[in-house]
Amino acid sequence: MLAKSLLFISIFAAFYYSLPVQARCIILNDSNLYLETDTSSGADSGFIIVGKIILEGNEKTKDFIIYRELDFKPGDTLLLSEMMAVFEKNEKQILTTALFNEVEINLSAWDGNDADVTIKVKERWYTFPIPIFEIADRNFNVWWVEKNRDLERIDYGIRFYQLNVRGRNEQLKIVANGGFTEKLELFYSVPYLNSAMNKGAQIAVSYSRNREIAVNTGADTLQFYEDKNFIRERFFAGLGLSHREGIHNYHFLDIYFHSNKIGKVVTDFNSNYFLNGALTQEYFTINYFYIRDYRDVLAYPLEGSLFVIDIMKTGVGLFNDLNIYTFESQYSKYLNFNDRFFLASRLKGKVSFPKEQPYFNQRGFGYLQDLVRGYEYYVIDGQKYILIKSSGRMRLLSYKIKSNKFEKLKKFKEIPIDIYFKLFFDAGYVEDKFLYLYNDVGNTLPNTFLYGYGAGVDLVTYYDLVFRLEYSLNGLNERGFFIHFKADLE
Repeated sequence: MLAKSLLFISIFAAFYYSLPVQARCIILNDSNLYLETDTSSGADSGFIIVGKIILEGNEKTKDFIIYRELDFKPGDTLLLSEMMAVFEKNEKQILTTALFNEVEINLSAWDGNDADVTIKVKERWYTFPIPIFEIADRNFNVWWVEKNRDLERIDYGIRFYQLNVRGRNEQLKIVANGGFTEKLELFYSVPYLNSAMNKGAQIAVSYSRNREIAVNTGADTLQFYEDKNFIRERFFAGLGLSHREGIHNYHFLDIYFHSNKIGKVVTDFNSNYFLNGALTQEYFTINYFYIRDYRDVLAYPLEGSLFVIDIMKTGVGLFNDLNIYTFESQYSKYLNFNDRFFLASRLKGKVSFPKEQPYFNQRGFGYLQDLVRGYEYYVIDGQKYILIKSSGRMRLLSYKIKSNKFEKLKKFKEIPIDIYFKLFFDAGYVEDKFLYLYNDVGNTLPNTFLYGYGAGVDLVTYYDLVFRLEYSLNGLNERGFFIHFKADLE
């Protein structure tokens, strides 16, 4: 049997290498493989000139939205030796628009050194009227353990997303919810306003109110107060402008007006909630941030990098209620070793001043992804911090569930499932120069070195859904099992 196999391979190899390069390319392409470079037969065998770029599958998305993501165009010369890397890079870049579930790029219609490029995409579902049934606490673990799964701490309502409006990657979001927080919100973004496709804009308006809020931080946890009346109202509205430089660089400039009010009872617990017993805040913010994004997938990156600078001035112009300067920056790196083992790491820092800031406006660790894992139950307030997060990941499973039940909904015929085992280590430090005003409430974690480590399993599936199960140990010799619904280093 082995001898027959070797004989077949020898005959095929002799036949294959007797063919011209163009014919070899056709054989490889029909096998869903990429191209082979053979420079021995002349310079013209090592490259192709891009002819037409043909799009397939974009039933709603405008062609120019896809073309905007490519780093090659008709007439460009591409080396055959780099073809696979070029196509893979552009496939991943198109996927970062979050408009498609799958992207595949291949060559077609060879004629000498000329060839067309065919891009096949599978569009996502773009309309999501999603019922809201969400916990109002900082994370699932706080609600489940500390708040005893209290259903009164649930937000309910409707969140309507219309993505890819007009096929131009515009986004509309409308939120209307009651429960713990009553909120009305409108958001609309247009990524491209000009023919050069590098200028965009967005608008946002939001109003919310609560009968229960965190009035202070004591023993490194949020202290809540509930009243029969609404004790806090928040409103903001503003405009954002964007500039996209090339493929990977983004500049944003936002200007927002904020108006916040609290009941007198709040100052009985914390006179510095708005500072000096104030019951209202009115201020403008101007915020510039820059993003250099080379991630392969936004929701759960496996390779690439992300660099962010965020500069904000709180208190501009007409009102003198606030005067805060904030500078944040982060750098994330994602390494793919062999499509099974991966490493993700992030360094993030924040500096803000002056040191005396309203309780409502300062934030350290404990919110969203700004935390050291293992300290999910804690809030660490402060004006400055540094945070290091790292995860080593091993892919355990990559599978697509195919079902005929969704035959009419072709966007759901295949459901991808990826499962990763990981080991992680985080460390951080929050500096709070304002701590002396709260020395009677027992906050001990500001101005101390924090670290946590552990192991976990991540499940990644359709529409950027991520489920994390983690077992952590922290610097307080505490250990626990935690559940999260977002990537640790996205």
